[in-house]
Amino acid sequence: MKQLNKLLTISFLLLLCLTSCSRHRFFTIISAEQAETGAMSPTSVWQLLGLALVISFGVITILTLWACYTHSLEKDNRWNPWPWLERNLSKLFICTWIFGFTVYCVGMYIGEGNEAFFESIKRLLAVTPMAVVHAFSIFILESDVSAVHSNLHSSLLYMFFFSLAHFLAACVSLIFVIKHFGYSIVARIRIWKELHFSRQCEELFVFWGQNSPSFMLAHDVEKQAKSKRILFVRTADEEDKESSRSGIDRLFNLLQMKNRELDKLKKIDCYSMNAFRRLSKWEKSNEEKTKKENTKQYPILRDSLNLKNLIKLFWLTSRTIHVFMLGDDGESNNGESNIKAASNICIDSDLINWAKVKGHKVIIYCHARYGHINRSLENRFYTGDIEVRIIDSAQMSVEVLKNSNAPLTQPAHFVTVDNYATVSKPFNAMIIGFGQCGRDAMKYLYEYSAFVDSNKVKNGQDIHRSPFHIMAFDKDMDTIGPLFRSLRPAVDMSEVICERDNKAVRLSKSTHDIVLYKSDINGELFAEQIISCIKQINCIFLTLHDDEAGITLAIRLLKLAMQHKPKEEFERFRIFVRSYNNGKLHHLETTAKYYNESVVESLDLKDNKKPICIFGQETELYTWSNIVDDKLQKEAIRYYDSYRKETNDGSPSWEERREQSFINGKHPYGAINAIRRMETQDIENTIHRSMKMNLIEKALGNKDKLKELARRLATGQITRNETTYIGAIDDTVAQVLDTLAQTEHLRWNASHEMLGYKYGKCEKKDRDVKMLHNYLVPWQELDRGTQSYDYAVVDTSLKLYYEDNNQ
Repeated sequence: MKQLNKLLTISFLLLLCLTSCSRHRFFTIISAEQAETGAMSPTSVWQLLGLALVISFGVITILTLWACYTHSLEKDNRWNPWPWLERNLSKLFICTWIFGFTVYCVGMYIGEGNEAFFESIKRLLAVTPMAVVHAFSIFILESDVSAVHSNLHSSLLYMFFFSLAHFLAACVSLIFVIKHFGYSIVARIRIWKELHFSRQCEELFVFWGQNSPSFMLAHDVEKQAKSKRILFVRTADEEDKESSRSGIDRLFNLLQMKNRELDKLKKIDCYSMNAFRRLSKWEKSNEEKTKKENTKQYPILRDSLNLKNLIKLFWLTSRTIHVFMLGDDGESNNGESNIKAASNICIDSDLINWAKVKGHKVIIYCHARYGHINRSLENRFYTGDIEVRIIDSAQMSVEVLKNSNAPLTQPAHFVTVDNYATVSKPFNAMIIGFGQCGRDAMKYLYEYSAFVDSNKVKNGQDIHRSPFHIMAFDKDMDTIGPLFRSLRPAVDMSEVICERDNKAVRLSKSTHDIVLYKSDINGELFAEQIISCIKQINCIFLTLHDDEAGITLAIRLLKLAMQHKPKEEFERFRIFVRSYNNGKLHHLETTAKYYNESVVESLDLKDNKKPICIFGQETELYTWSNIVDDKLQKEAIRYYDSYRKETNDGSPSWEERREQSFINGKHPYGAINAIRRMETQDIENTIHRSMKMNLIEKALGNKDKLKELARRLATGQITRNETTYIGAIDDTVAQVLDTLAQTEHLRWNASHEMLGYKYGKCEKKDRDVKMLHNYLVPWQELDRGTQSYDYAVVDTSLKLYYEDNNQ
């Protein structure tokens, strides 16, 4: 059907071209007497008009039949001429130009009989410059029959070649137009046909703007979604002048499309339309501001953006509309443009009216930083018919990494675990680049490196977190660090250490769990710390916002580690490099692969096959499961349902918990913070399951013992009374489960400390307003009833592990 629409468009434009050229003499067939008098009889005019109509309909019929034939070729996966024409357009242009040049040379040649050969060449060269000009003119649908000698006008053979040259040139030009300008015209025809002849589908996916993440996600949506339509709304670029909304500028803005965008759209079975104003630029007019009625709905899509066809597509959707605001400023500019666009579309009257229908749901995905300001938009639409989801690529890159089951991706993979699932050696990490992704990496490492210290347990002391040390470097740390530190008062974090600080001050501040350094990667302070600490470092995160600088520094650090770290320590050492530019991803991966293979071969590494690991690739982030299907939240709901059964304390379901938090649709500050905190903990417990299983496997010695323990718990051979296990369980396994419950409490503490909570007693309703929690205490200070919730987390994780491995 694509081919049919394309070729019907060709026939329509061809007819327009033939009509536009009708003013030229060679398209007027008249007698010699009529030519001399300049008059035509009425009979001849009607005859010529009828003949022209017959020919035009004949041309359209032939092209339509050809379109149907090529469409059948496309369906049968046989050879299709259109891609061949597109690929060989330049060759066709050259051949047609040579043909046109030859025709004009012959037509303009001035001869005087049987002159000599060299005289003919001279006369031919004399007309060559104008023949060159005319040969180019035919491609812009201009012809000049007056340049041809009149005695050739009556030659049917010459006029056939003359007409054929112009016809071929018109075809080449039209193919060019269809390829570079015609996609929007074809898209409009497809939209019209979809509105008038198609049935309803369940889901509509609207991508606002065209960029690499949108194309990647749309391609995955096409493969995963069933009853759906995919639509791209092409918006004005930032540099476009929105005032140019008429005349030739508007026309070219409508039709023009870059080759790379066109090629990507062709690979996706999608529709497209154009918006000549940026949705993020819309603001209420003075008239709307002065209205007495307190309206919160505006016809933005209908009136301001003139997207009436988009609104019609809304009503051809029976279940869900997905709107994606995935503009490129989501990480670089805090997503300001995307947030404004999402805010505006949320108050569109047509979208709201569609969402009010029973069974309808609107989900708006906005690429922006998951901060306090942007989160307020998500909070306002946390429940209801319209939902907003913030897509934070920096946070998502870390989430994908820590949710990976690949080796050496979680802190548990880097530490030494003993027989009781406690940890005997400290965990040391380094973060270079403390931007958005660097801060998310810090939260991840702080929470997931919370293990029970085996040394203090052996000495009969209380349960404490095992030693850890995380260093963070950034050239702008003096502006980033103080705020990050002040928002987390319960975290043992140093003040910012600068180059100018003396050595004594540096040493005194470096005793903290987290140390912040203001230093460039080429600075003296950075070099000093790297050389002194590289031997003890387990993993390094490089989040520099520059792919080239990131991979260069990774190689430099890898070489330094090879000089200072023993081979056995290299088996548990990794450098993580964040990918920011998908266009440079291949360069990053091939470079990392070369050095990885070289190091593995040189050191004969057995477990660590990727000392340099690239993470945060757009191909892994913008997928159906990560964004649309929200697989992580589904797993969190599954975990929470299993946890409710384990505790059996009458807790509400996931949806009921949300509904109970909001009274009459209102979103109290404390309530929204509380529900977010609880849902975040369910997600973290879902991800942390794999690390708990890793600790148990290392403690028990192999995976078979882990599976056997999970089976006995799931089948009821082992039961629990608060903090005591009953049944077929030996003391060692019981101690391992005790340690896992204690580890869970340490993780929970660390997670809340990174959220900004600190220990304090207050009423439950004020807990998430004052950011205080009375459970933020060491394990031994909790009563058995509270400790049982941590045991329930461990049991739930083991039972889900059993389910996953016995389906």
